[in-house]
Amino acid sequence: MDKITSARLQWLQEAVKVGDADTVRLLIGLQPELIEKATDRHDVTLLHKAAEYGHPSVVEALIEMRPEMAAVKTQAGFTPSDFGQPEMKDLIKATAARVQNQSAGGKPPEWRQRLGNNDSEKKQIG
Repeated sequence: MDKITSARLQWLQEAVKVGDADTVRLLIGLQPELIEKATDRHDVTLLHKAAEYGHPSVVEALIEMRPEMAAVKTQAGFTPSDFGQPEMKDLIKATAARVQNQSAGGKPPEWRQRLGNNDSEKKQIG
């Protein structure tokens, strides 16, 4: 891993830990593969950690970027919902459902629109 990626990964992990959703969005927007690189050897994802730390804005941001993360299990079989307090479980379920409904309607999450990172723009460019 190069030095820039390593530094961004550390910043991302710290942003999740302290609950800085804007930095999480920024760093993943710059380098989307950081989500996978931040998953530890036990398959604990950033979403597991955000739920454990109790940061609702980070939980929402991560699910908006990668809704499938809500169902990822650790090697021990725990989902992100299992890591947090009961309100985190409800938030994860509600946010995943909201994002899925938005995707079904073809409208990307609001932050993607603001950043200009929706799929239709990518298809036009690429």
